[in-house]
Amino acid sequence: MSFPLPSFLQSPKQWRWYRWLLSALVLLYCVYIALAYLYVPGKLKDVVQTDVAQLLGRDISVERIAFNPFALSLTVEKFSLADRPQQPLLAWQRFFVDFDAWASLFGWQIKLGGLQLDAPQITLEQRKQDFNFSDIVQRL
Repeated sequence: MSFPLPSFLQSPKQWRWYRWLLSALVLLYCVYIALAYLYVPGKLKDVVQTDVAQLLGRDISVERIAFNPFALSLTVEKFSLADRPQQPLLAWQRFFVDFDAWASLFGWQIKLGGLQLDAPQITLEQRKQDFNFSDIVQRL
């Protein structure tokens, strides 16, 4: 007893098309992984330290940003928004956010799987006529 081959395996021309498609999908997957691990963290760090710092008019320092494309999680380590030398306006050791991709995809809304903030520090000072963050509020 013999079974007939599926139609896509009968023609070598169609078989080549499926191999090409599979190769293209594997290549796209590899590019996605490379961009997510190598490009995105560096670009986010650059944007935060330059563009966001310029928008706020304050110096921002970030030691490390990590992005996991499989779990859709983001980690920002040793963040500091300057107020005065040796005293940040806002700082933390580690900020971790985990987007629940499957629940967000099927629920058509953004859902978080986890959120963690380690060692937060906020320095608020009231001056004679304003606060130490009033210039940021005026810029925005």
